Amino acid sequence: MTERSCLTVILAAGEGTRMKSAKPKVLHEVAGLSLIGHVAKAARREPGVEVARTGAQRLVLHPGRYDLTAGANPESPATLFPVADLDGFTLDGGGAELMVSGATSLFYFLNCRNVHLTGFTVDSPRAPFSVGEVIAAEPRWFDVRVDDEFPVEGGEAVGAFMDYEPDTGLPVRQGLDVYSGV
Repeated sequence: MTERSCLTVILAAGEGTRMKSAKPKVLHEVAGLSLIGHVAKAARREPGVEVARTGAQRLVLHPGRYDLTAGANPESPATLFPVADLDGFTLDGGGAELMVSGATSLFYFLNCRNVHLTGFTVDSPRAPFSVGEVIAAEPRWFDVRVDDEFPVEGGEAVGAFMDYEPDTGLPVRQGLDVYSGV
């Protein structure tokens, strides 16, 4: 048996029924390669994920930077890694840096016990929010001048807005705190 320094586990599922095909979804070809083939090809050139069982469940990431983007998990668009029903699980980041882009949750834990996260940092290429000052307002709209240190590219969805005290940077007591209202 060949010694391996890394093992990549690819979980794939889907029967292709919505595609009205007898062929499993992952075996359909796109650009001359099966869908699972594209994933395997990407896994060979990207840092892999090693899964090992050591009494408890353990997931070990290889050191490096992992760029994670909101919406990348079609099964759970608002969360990159939904985790359920684990007991005695450790995610060992191995010094990895997880760079999260967009409005998303990195993890969501449901019915889990004794879960340990260790050895990784989480950051974002830009803050997941912006700061600015309302410079004009009417009953159905307002304009905001965004501070230079919290830039926007334009076209970003506004998910919430709230009042902050300019002197302290703290939320205004009983001020605006509106989510999903824009």
